[in-house]
Amino acid sequence: MVQISNYIAEMIVLAGKVVEYVAAGLGLNPTDKQLHFWIFGIGGVILFVATDALFRWMARWTISVISFVYACTVLLVGALSLEVQQRATNTGRMDFYDVVAGMWGFMVLFAVYVLIRLIILAINKRLDRPGS
Repeated sequence: MVQISNYIAEMIVLAGKVVEYVAAGLGLNPTDKQLHFWIFGIGGVILFVATDALFRWMARWTISVISFVYACTVLLVGALSLEVQQRATNTGRMDFYDVVAGMWGFMVLFAVYVLIRLIILAINKRLDRPGS
């Protein structure tokens, strides 16, 4: 996960350099805030188009797949934010493996939820079957 994070950071830095290069070629000298505006604006639109296509493809099966991806994303952002907050306020030790443990907790308990849901669906299916 750290390698993915580093890769994403490197891609953002590269995008910033490209925007700076293009801006310099146009005779512009963008401020840091203007660079953030363009990098995150362009990156956000690209991310939206990609996730929109992905979610439309996933929605062919069930909307629950999208709900799962969304829940994972919100939990990951929350876990990372908590670790940063702990570091900033000295209320705990910032540890990447805390994030991993939290996400594993979600995965395990989500698997239990899915298993319970499947059992309930199987029971309801048997009860609804005529002649059983």
